Order: sequence, then C-alpha cells, then structure tokens
Amino acid sequence: MFQLETLRNLFLAFICEIAEIFLRGKKIESRLTRNEEIADSFFKLLLQPIKISDKTAFFADQLNISSKHLIKAIKTTTGKTPGVFINEKMADNAKLLLTDNKLSISQISDRLRFSETSSFSKFFKKQTGMSPSLFREQL
Repeated sequence: MFQLETLRNLFLAFICEIAEIFLRGKKIESRLTRNEEIADSFFKLLLQPIKISDKTAFFADQLNISSKHLIKAIKTTTGKTPGVFINEKMADNAKLLLTDNKLSISQISDRLRFSETSSFSKFFKKQTGMSPSLFREQL
C-alpha cells in the first residue's frame, strides 16, 4: 500500500530535480511594461525611509512624469490609485509613532505634516477604524 505512494513521491522528486536542472541552464527573461516599471519605481520610493508627502504630485515629480500618468500607471497595474498606497504608508508611519508614548498625538500629527490634530485623528480613524488614542491604549 505504501510502496505505490513511495514510488509516486520518488517520481515527483525526480521530475522536480530535472526541472531545476533545466531551469538553471535557461535564462528567463521577463520584460515589464512601462506601467509596471512606473509602479515598481513608485513602490520603491514609497518604501524609502524619507518623510513622504501625501501628494501624488510629489511622487510624480520624483519619477519625472505627470500626476495623471502616475495615477493611470498605478491604477492599470494594481487596480488602486497611488493615494490608497500613500495613505496606507502614512497610517503605518502613524502606528509606528504611536508606539512611542513620549510623543503626544499632536506631535505625531505635526511630524506627519497634518495642519491640525483633528485632521490627523479623522485620517487615522478612517484608515484603521479607531482613534489614535484608542490605538495607543490597545498597545
């Protein structure tokens, strides 16, 4: 009963080994479309530990393209606008800053370049479903 299963597993392992040897010898070329290149560059910029702007225009300028072109490229590639990803990044930054109890919510709001603390609180609640103070309490 187990002999048949053992033979199948050995055969599958053999096929996987052959496939690995074959693929090592081949160079697989994958060309990205221009929209995919733009999206890739956008996400690399978004991951950099710089103080990011909440404006799509900032990223478009960094990539030397128009805002309209950036929005189209990201939307075509991911189905979402750049603003969605920018807001997620800003919310992640806010969560990280909220873990530091030495910083007041007002200071965090200033660091994230919000004009008012209430604007930051609304933004944070929209992104996470809870207020900054409630988030901090749950840590």
